[in-house]
Amino acid sequence: MRALVIRGSGEQAGIDFERVHDELVGPALAEAGIDESAAGETAEAGPGRDDMVRELGLADIVVADVSVPDANVSFGLGIRHALRPGSTVLISGRADQTPFDLSTDRCLRYDPEAPGGSRPQLAQMLRETLATAAAGSDGQAETEGQALNAVWRAHRQWSKAADTAHKSLDRWRLSNLALLVAGAVIAAFAAQTWLVSAAATALAAASAALLAIAGFVQSSMLTSENTSRWTSARAASEALKAETYRYLAGVEPYAGADRAEHLRAQFGRIQSRSNDLLVSQQLAAIEDGKLPEVSNFENYWKERAQGQANWHRKNIAKHVRTARKLRFFQLGATVAGAVLAAVAAAVPGAHLAAWTAAATTIAAAFATHIAATQHQRIAASYAATADQLQRLIDGVNPKTATADQQAQFVADVERVLAVQNDGWVDLLGTATKT
Repeated sequence: MRALVIRGSGEQAGIDFERVHDELVGPALAEAGIDESAAGETAEAGPGRDDMVRELGLADIVVADVSVPDANVSFGLGIRHALRPGSTVLISGRADQTPFDLSTDRCLRYDPEAPGGSRPQLAQMLRETLATAAAGSDGQAETEGQALNAVWRAHRQWSKAADTAHKSLDRWRLSNLALLVAGAVIAAFAAQTWLVSAAATALAAASAALLAIAGFVQSSMLTSENTSRWTSARAASEALKAETYRYLAGVEPYAGADRAEHLRAQFGRIQSRSNDLLVSQQLAAIEDGKLPEVSNFENYWKERAQGQANWHRKNIAKHVRTARKLRFFQLGATVAGAVLAAVAAAVPGAHLAAWTAAATTIAAAFATHIAATQHQRIAASYAATADQLQRLIDGVNPKTATADQQAQFVADVERVLAVQNDGWVDLLGTATKT
């Protein structure tokens, strides 16, 4: 249990604040189950005020002596009421000196000449205040937990919907590529003069059928609408994930008592942007998943920022390898077509025109597939994101960063990730066919 005492210093207006602390406040805290060693005093105005604000936010209970006008006491009460209302006990040794804006608050009156006589009453007020605050915080924690779990579940549903749409799109792209390659090869066989007429006719029909199916796949499955289903679901998933991490880190805009309400508002805005895909989200079957293990800024710095930098770096190589493999096949088909064309020109009776056309068609199919999947450009965007994140990480010390620095860091990290995601979505949205 952590307590903070804010009061005047020395002796003022006939009140010895050291005596009041020794005979009244300290013993009452101990009687209420709070060690006196956990109690502190207000800091002097100036450089130590940041420490005071931190203590005002961390303290389970605050005892404020409002006997005399004091700038530090007024400052501390204002901050405390903003950060943690309902867990402050007022005391005063002068009935005529309670500030007007505190006159309606419950305040214990003590006798400056015998402050220890009010110890039982103060101890009871402390116990009652702690009990009330605990009940309120339990209810608030439950409310906040419900909001956070709802957001995280929706993120996981969107992630599942995006993954399902992505896998479906990839299967259709590969199927289309296979159909085009097979159709071109079979058409080349059908054009061979050494085949009997029936076989040539059958192969030609098979080639036409495969190419027709490929055309159907392109027009019906590899559409901008289906691509949008994937990219929009992914965008919603990433947006909800970003809000979850901001919330868990406890930085602005989730540093105040209204953090749950703000989270719900953001949740509603994100869901409304993807209103036409809500059926896909709600049908996404997911298992219960744990929230990220982030409870403070240092956790965020490690798990979110450093984790995302590492993830993007790791996936650069995967996309580069895939791009190189596709380029190799495209180059191979292009070279084969060129060689066949050269041979056909040099040897008029070689009858290689059909194979030249097949190689050219295959090269074009791979080129179109490369343009649609954009692996090389995705790798470049991942590299840029990893670089920006690492520079942000290297620019802040998670153990010494101030509240403003923490909030700025989180905002910068989420901005980098949002820009990367938006650019990635736009990139893939430009090419829908393979």
